[in-house]
Amino acid sequence: MKAAFIFPGWGMPRKMYEVLDTGDYEKVFIDPGNEKYAVRMAEQEDAETIIIAWSMGTLSCAAILNEINTRKVVLISPTLKFTNSQPETAVKKMIRDLSKDSGAVLRYFAELNFNEKKNAVKFLREYGEELPDDVERLKFGLDYLITADNSELVFNENIEPLVIIAAEDEIIRTSDSQNAADKFRKKSVHILKGGHNIIYENTSEVNKLLRGYIDDREKQG
Repeated sequence: MKAAFIFPGWGMPRKMYEVLDTGDYEKVFIDPGNEKYAVRMAEQEDAETIIIAWSMGTLSCAAILNEINTRKVVLISPTLKFTNSQPETAVKKMIRDLSKDSGAVLRYFAELNFNEKKNAVKFLREYGEELPDDVERLKFGLDYLITADNSELVFNENIEPLVIIAAEDEIIRTSDSQNAADKFRKKSVHILKGGHNIIYENTSEVNKLLRGYIDDREKQG
């Protein structure tokens, strides 16, 4: 079994992750609260796994990185404490607003994901109907962003992640992502042009780095 564990960001459609080139690794989504499932899957005798985490997903996967048997770890727009970048009051307001009009909250958040408005418009045109609609699950995710704090974790030295940082990220500060990267003794860090949703805005460059890292090419891309 070859599995790419996808630890997703908040409020984004799963269909969006289809653009990630994981080769013959089958994508398996791991949401906050379900991290141990990935650990159990990776323990299977025939398992060969990689991790690809974005935004909230990097916070989620960090808790199990020291115990999971995985050959590669990709962290995109990483954070180990979300409230270092966004005030708790703003996230709590989003939780309240979800009960009133979840669609409006998701569209507003989607717009913040992009450096250029035209990209947000294009994204919503393409994925607007695919945005998640489980309000309680969305609230759970936002509460997780407020309460989770993995900033004091010490990672095993054998974990050597590929870290991709968005240069114009307005949701997770580039400095916060760099601080997360610095928690690893060895890592490959790349800063790409684009906003928070660098997966969508700069798909080709993300995939070049991803494939180079997975395939163990010395020069990614």
